[in-house]
Amino acid sequence: MRRRKVQPLNDQRREVLLWLAQRSWTVAELAAASGCDAAILRAWLEGKRSLSEAERLAIEEALQQHHE
Repeated sequence: MRRRKVQPLNDQRREVLLWLAQRSWTVAELAAASGCDAAILRAWLEGKRSLSEAERLAIEEALQQHHE
């Protein structure tokens, strides 16, 4: 089986991880708020998958809507 190389932590992933930690949100809660699939979101956060532009925008919008 061929393994994909894990992507380095980029600014958006770092921002999302920090946001989740600061608010004690789970990946499932962010997935529900953004409309993204939780498995896809989790794989992206682990550096094992890329997001589409639409998924990126949905996540950014969810973060902005729930910003304290």
